[in-house]
Amino acid sequence: MLSVRIGSRDIRDLGMGGHSPVTVKYGRHGSEEASWQMEPNRSHPLVVGNASVSVWCGGFRIWVGTLVEPAGDGNFSARGLWRQGERVYPMDAAGNIVTIIDTAVIASVNTRQELTWGLPFSISGTPWADFGTPSEMTLIELLDGYAAENGLNWYISAHDRGLYMEALPSTPQWVVPNAVVGRGLTPAEDEFYTHLAGRYLDGSGNYQTEIVGSAEAATVFGRRTKLVDLTDIGNTTNTRAASVLQGMLLKSGARMGWGEGLELAHGQITTPGGRAATLNQIQSLQMVRLCGTVDMSRPRLLRSNTDVVLETVTYTDQSEKITATPFGYAPRSFEDAWNEALATA
Repeated sequence: MLSVRIGSRDIRDLGMGGHSPVTVKYGRHGSEEASWQMEPNRSHPLVVGNASVSVWCGGFRIWVGTLVEPAGDGNFSARGLWRQGERVYPMDAAGNIVTIIDTAVIASVNTRQELTWGLPFSISGTPWADFGTPSEMTLIELLDGYAAENGLNWYISAHDRGLYMEALPSTPQWVVPNAVVGRGLTPAEDEFYTHLAGRYLDGSGNYQTEIVGSAEAATVFGRRTKLVDLTDIGNTTNTRAASVLQGMLLKSGARMGWGEGLELAHGQITTPGGRAATLNQIQSLQMVRLCGTVDMSRPRLLRSNTDVVLETVTYTDQSEKITATPFGYAPRSFEDAWNEALATA
């Protein structure tokens, strides 16, 4: 059974009554959303907007974030801890705008106390971009830009609240042994591109275009180009622009997206050794192997198994299933398309 803590206190010890089974959602930056219900018209001084929230499975913290300002109807929700960075600007200890990730994070945590993240390992000690005038780039945009260029993904770990930047996994942590389980993961051509065309500013401040891509994917599936705005990195060279685009292509791959997600019940997803997975341990940024499903999403690669990395995972405590979507998911239902539009607005 999962439990919710506000700060270091179990919410059931605050005199607000018990709570319903908590629902947790994970995304590409780690903890995304959490929600639960309690008795209406109850309050406590600790239960206020922006309070620290964590979800625990026994002695293990599996989700971390901050409380959304509670109403009196007994419905509570929290947002993932990574979203603290949406309203933080990358500045050094003196308040100067910088594009050095280590400097910006450390100053935001230690000097201004805007973030409750940690930085267990150095990510980058050099400027990512050089701007002639101060930029209004947020810390999230800086992290996204650096990660995209280097083919990486960043996230906040629920275990230690640390900021990590890593490549997506290449070996499966979980296995779906039966091809008919869940939904089928049909390749989606509308979430597919073979080439990236980056528009950047040269040393004179003029717009230029650099193009990279996969000729093999274009031959097999037909060429499709996606336009990318690279002005966030400031004035740069065609070599740097190509490097950024290659990093983006490395991360996404010239492969089809997916028109469906997965709905998996207990026993339908296992460890590689065949033991039934504990559903609350399945999170985003983990790889799942779908056995017996031919992978037709990549050019000239027909394998009897399909490996996908999970971008979102939603689980309600004490339920017997999870729902998940892989990276490259192309929403098909009205509800999914609407939710994605709201998330990117």
